[in-house]
Amino acid sequence: MAVKVPPVDLERINNYVVFGKVLIQNWDGDSQAASARLSIFDGFVILDRSDFRLESIQYISLSLQGTIDMEKLKNNELIVDLRCSTYNGIAKNASLIVIGVPGNIINTQISPP
Repeated sequence: MAVKVPPVDLERINNYVVFGKVLIQNWDGDSQAASARLSIFDGFVILDRSDFRLESIQYISLSLQGTIDMEKLKNNELIVDLRCSTYNGIAKNASLIVIGVPGNIINTQISPP
């Protein structure tokens, strides 16, 4: 799934906040690895990624998020994509939300001690 983001006026919009959601299901009788990621530049720049293991006939609803600094893109075309992979399964009910934000975004991650 991909979203082409229209060009923006950098005087007003400096950043984007991106939210993605998808349901991934294992159709196989054995457990298997699966992953999902939000990316730009045809998958070369990863905004967020999750790697996990699905048990037999199990499914998981997964949310991803990221930020994009438009000044670093140098007016390049922006396409945000949500990519999923697994051995024998499906991805469905996917959605992408891309919101333009004026000013700076502080992106922090909190890890358990």
